[in-house]
Amino acid sequence: MTGPDPAEFAARCAASIQAALREGEVAVLDPLHLEINHGEHTVALSLEGAWRQRCRAPEEEPRLLAAVTERVLSHLEGLIQPTAEDVLPVIRGEALASQRMAGLVAPLGRPLSASLWVSYAFDLPTTRRLLRRSDADQLALTDARLDALALANLRALARELTVQVHAPGLLQVQLDGDNDAALLLLDHLWAGSAAGPLGGGPLSATAAADGALLVLVGEDAAREAKMMQLGRRLAAQQLHPLPPVLLRRRAGQWVEAEPVGALLS
Repeated sequence: MTGPDPAEFAARCAASIQAALREGEVAVLDPLHLEINHGEHTVALSLEGAWRQRCRAPEEEPRLLAAVTERVLSHLEGLIQPTAEDVLPVIRGEALASQRMAGLVAPLGRPLSASLWVSYAFDLPTTRRLLRRSDADQLALTDARLDALALANLRALARELTVQVHAPGLLQVQLDGDNDAALLLLDHLWAGSAAGPLGGGPLSATAAADGALLVLVGEDAAREAKMMQLGRRLAAQQLHPLPPVLLRRRAGQWVEAEPVGALLS
């Protein structure tokens, strides 16, 4: 009977880190040492401490893999200096919106609807980090300029989109799997004069998660209910799900519809 294999543990750590990185390579140098090459940065990582913990408590391996991965991402983030070109808008849920409305916090951003909030993040090669007020001050950006900058960066990123058809008129609009929901903020995509399947008629939508945006061309209660059900399934597969909010396009704006429970009952 063989004991635990440090090489296999190192391989699983490397795979976890590689999956979390948006770019770069992870190499196993020997059974308990990794090398992460990311752009101009090289990070050497010892797994000796994590391996000892894993030997004492094998059931803790999932937590250890997550901790090792987070350690690498945090270290790389500290090496990368974010710039204005890294700023993108992100959509967040009602917890942040309600805190804002109650005056408990003063996050950067603006409301998208009663339950959704537009915030901003540094979209870095390793991770995304929400902007703080100090970040905006350091970049010398007022709230209005920050919003305009984030939308301009998103427009530049969204020159090519993929549209997956789930059913007649029910579309999943895809950008990169991280910023799909933010496409709701690009008005030119949803204008009635827009070419292609994204314009030309009544629209409803739901942002199920950062990486899952569903759009329905032509309003219909039964099809909206199906869209919301599909959104819930997609949200369950995503790292950053959003609350199930039905939005309808009205006079160039997204307006929150009746509570989703009414659609799913």
